[in-house]
Amino acid sequence: MTKKQRYQKLTRYQGIRKDTQTGKYQAYKKVDGRQYQKDFSSLRQAIKWRSEFNPYLDELINEPKGEKFSVLLEKYKELHLAGLKYSTQEVFNERSVFFDEMLNVCISDITPVFIDSYLKRKKELAIQLGSTRSDFREELKKLKAIFNWYRENYDHTFINPVLKRHHILGKIKDRQKKEKKMTEEEVVLFFESLDEGIWKEFAILQFYLSARVGEVAGLLSDCVDLKNRQITIKRTAFWSRQNKQFVGLTDTKTGESKPCHLNDTMFKIVVDRMNSRPPGCEFLFHENGEPLKYRTIQYRYNKALKKCGLSSKYSSTHILRHSMATVTRKVTGSLESTQAVTGHKDQRLVEHYSVVPSLRQIEAVNQVEKHLNDLMNFKSAEQS
Repeated sequence: MTKKQRYQKLTRYQGIRKDTQTGKYQAYKKVDGRQYQKDFSSLRQAIKWRSEFNPYLDELINEPKGEKFSVLLEKYKELHLAGLKYSTQEVFNERSVFFDEMLNVCISDITPVFIDSYLKRKKELAIQLGSTRSDFREELKKLKAIFNWYRENYDHTFINPVLKRHHILGKIKDRQKKEKKMTEEEVVLFFESLDEGIWKEFAILQFYLSARVGEVAGLLSDCVDLKNRQITIKRTAFWSRQNKQFVGLTDTKTGESKPCHLNDTMFKIVVDRMNSRPPGCEFLFHENGEPLKYRTIQYRYNKALKKCGLSSKYSSTHILRHSMATVTRKVTGSLESTQAVTGHKDQRLVEHYSVVPSLRQIEAVNQVEKHLNDLMNFKSAEQS
């Protein structure tokens, strides 16, 4: 009687056979004369393992030789990262979780091929855990920065192993594009849905300044020049990424101050905020004399968006900066006016860097103010 063969080869799939006793699929792969194998409950899993398996990845992680990546990481934090902004350090520490399985690996063993396998492992884990992330772009940028710093300071012969292909390999899914530009009608709806007082004033001022939310939250009394109807963005508030609590004030994102003209609406708000400060408080916007919490601002904005039926389309606190740019371009028809309003660092006109608001910025905020006021008056007339 012929003994039944335990393993049945699958002719369509090289290196995979079926265990007739257990029903499982065994994938096997020979690397440098040594055979590796693993059993799987599904054929798909077996095919995937055979195409991605790299025995050297585990060996490098578990048996490092030479200086470990963890040593380099600590040097980078101590000698470079410590001199950067708190918010930058916080973002880095949050992203550095990505390096957890790399810490015990020798620097010289972190090659492009190693990163290929490492990314595949991380991507597979992210998919299994149902992660909402789209890619590992930021982590790869930070890893590349670490190795560039290592090359500059310790080993000029070192070749950075992070390549362009890794950004493609690290992609999990397409990024969902978020809409951030409201129409002028939507801006009016949003303003009307905000609670009266500080929150409406905060949003309106952010809009006309085309400012980042931290820049408005960081406005102090020394930024205000009522005599010349001017306010200057000098610094920005920043909050903890973990609990959204106020941490402190720092330089603006561009490192430059941004002088802005106050139209009538803005002037009234700034005067009101200056007069509503309790003794000892320098912040224009505050809660009982304390700096605003990011979570509170976020809650107020999202509440207003929900109230006016725009929550499915917009979120976050950055929408007003984008919206002012869009409305300014539509009302003035001028890209230069839009650049003057947003104050982007890459603008090339000399007047945008002057110590007073540019003529285009003054014209822009006045024109947009008139346009929105006309729109609100028209709505009121229709409703009456």
